[in-house]
Amino acid sequence: MKRLALVVSLAAVMTGCTTRYQVRGIEPALEPFPDDLKTFESDRLTQLDFESRSVERFATPPFTVGVIEFTDEGVTNEAQYTQVRTQFERALDSGTGVLLVIFAHGWHHSCRTCDRDLACFRRVLSSLAEGELRGRRRTVFGVYLGWRGASMVGNFDYLTLWNRKYVAEHIGRTGAKEVLAYFHEQWRRRKNTDCRITMITVGHSLGGAMVFSAARGKLTGDVGDIYSPEALPTIRLTRTSEPRSKAFGHKAIRARFGDLLMLVNPAIQASDYDPFNNDVTGGRQQLPDDGMPFSNDQLPVLVTFASTADTAVGRMFPLAAWISGFNVFANAKTLFSTRRRTGMGRYAPHVTHTLTLDVSREKFSTGARGCFCTKQWRDPDLQLDETPLDLAKESITWSTSGKTPTHLRFNLSKARHGSWDVNSPYLVIQTNEGVITEHSDIFNPLFVGVLRKMVQKMDDRIDAMRAAGVEYY
Repeated sequence: MKRLALVVSLAAVMTGCTTRYQVRGIEPALEPFPDDLKTFESDRLTQLDFESRSVERFATPPFTVGVIEFTDEGVTNEAQYTQVRTQFERALDSGTGVLLVIFAHGWHHSCRTCDRDLACFRRVLSSLAEGELRGRRRTVFGVYLGWRGASMVGNFDYLTLWNRKYVAEHIGRTGAKEVLAYFHEQWRRRKNTDCRITMITVGHSLGGAMVFSAARGKLTGDVGDIYSPEALPTIRLTRTSEPRSKAFGHKAIRARFGDLLMLVNPAIQASDYDPFNNDVTGGRQQLPDDGMPFSNDQLPVLVTFASTADTAVGRMFPLAAWISGFNVFANAKTLFSTRRRTGMGRYAPHVTHTLTLDVSREKFSTGARGCFCTKQWRDPDLQLDETPLDLAKESITWSTSGKTPTHLRFNLSKARHGSWDVNSPYLVIQTNEGVITEHSDIFNPLFVGVLRKMVQKMDDRIDAMRAAGVEYY
């Protein structure tokens, strides 16, 4: 018992040792880097120069990255935050509209110039910018939310999961909530104009816990007073953008956070998804629009992707949650609730769709040090065909290019056949190991290709709604 107490005490001390220093500096932004990312990835002097700045600009193709960093207490450097806001508002002045992609990284990562997740985020933005040059020609602006995802040295960092989860959620409720509220308000003001902002917020792993904590208040409301406080002291229901009583024959349009909130392999309890699942299935809600179909003008609001090959959330997360039940008496109910031990997107009753590749892919990582994306972000053999994403169909198949053609299949889950509302704003998509091979394999061309198809489908539907004079909520 003494040895066990020593180990537990040591783990507690180690998981609490987190530095407060700010990683990125606040010197004025440089002129856009003139060459492509491949040149930048080998240009050590520019990389070091970027380390002292919070705004990165690239010219070929044109895109910008603003880095906003949070301390463990959820505090931002006001000068850093102001620099990013100023650069973003300049992008709004372009008059072409803005494609805003906000990304919150997960465990083990930070916002250093050469952090792998930031390097991969640049690659995705570069790819999006290339597409914009051929399409809508929007200004591409990325916001990278940085925090102390890596708080210990080496393998000791694996002891910090539950501590880092607490920190990520605290940041979400405080500093990240304020920052994301600013971008959401900018989006809200312009969503029905010709210079609209397309705002996509993505959270991976513990970054998913962060952005979900920040956006949750916009999507759900605490209505525990409606029900018996003794039986269910806290109940959350999905919010709406219009009065529920106004809807006629369909549900009121559900509130959204920007255009779309995406959670990828999120380190969040499945029980936190209950309000959204109850809204889709009917649950125990006795509201004016309960049981009605969703409106034809309802677009996706929250999409969760979870891979069956994600061992971090699939194995470590339940173990950490299980242990927490012993350490904190208030969490003892976790021991007896599958939804509280299972990660969001992995609880079978919540799954709405599956996304599977016919063949398995090998885990890809160069393992080399450098300032480039060590994940497989582009592969000519894994590019998808032009088949659009149509959520009204129960099954979609995309063919991949290459010498050995394979197929990527998007299907309704078995439990949803015959009961799925195609206008549902909440989707839980479970992938197999062919699509996402492990916890952090989220930058591969198959997965990014599906995300692009989803955003393209939303853009097209919003354009059609505006052309018909329908307000976009």
